[in-house]
Amino acid sequence: MNGEVHVGSLGDGHLSVTLAAPDRANALTAGLVSELTDALIGATREPGVRSVTLRGDGRHFCGGFDLSSMGAQDDETVAHRFLGVQRLLETVGTLPVLTIASVHGAAYGAGADLALSCDVRLGTGGARFAFPGYRFDVALGTARLVDTVGRTRALDVLMSGRPVDAPEALDIGILTELVSDESELESAAQRWRNSADRLETASLERLLGNVRFAGHDAAYAALSRSAARPGLAERITEYANSVKS
Repeated sequence: MNGEVHVGSLGDGHLSVTLAAPDRANALTAGLVSELTDALIGATREPGVRSVTLRGDGRHFCGGFDLSSMGAQDDETVAHRFLGVQRLLETVGTLPVLTIASVHGAAYGAGADLALSCDVRLGTGGARFAFPGYRFDVALGTARLVDTVGRTRALDVLMSGRPVDAPEALDIGILTELVSDESELESAAQRWRNSADRLETASLERLLGNVRFAGHDAAYAALSRSAARPGLAERITEYANSVKS
């Protein structure tokens, strides 16, 4: 563990899990992805846990796939990193507890996919989402976005690669609820925790299993095919340079 994930108790079987790398907008390095996956699995194995609220420290929720060291990585390494992100998304999407994303600032790329993996997405007016994966031909999170917002809206968001602001995110279903400011995120999350507490554990797990995204195997296969295309590291490096310029 490198200390970039903090797990805390919110009392009565409810946990917070915080991405704690604010100096790089909580971008997903291989280490952070591994630490977050292990933390989520470990925390929800504890008896009596009923919800996890996922947060980002600093100004942003999660800046997505970390691009800072791309020049030193080959295709195989980058593909393995993306498969690690897919495992993280599947882990979040299948936890036996209610999952809540508390979003402020940017949730971009894999960070947007991470938020979408949660059952409930709460956001402030400053929350914004982007899904630029097809700019470098990586099919991460596509099916989940379609499942959430519908085919036509997903096509628009994915083809344009444009940021989706908070009001639009609420309108199309990326956000479950929009609050006025960060101080309201916790009270909104607490309302959802209270709802979870009204259900017996077995009933809550059954409900979550019946309403969640079920296409994990197909999503993994689509990502694997796209990541296997030669030139992955070069494509992402070119994208990263275009964003900087």
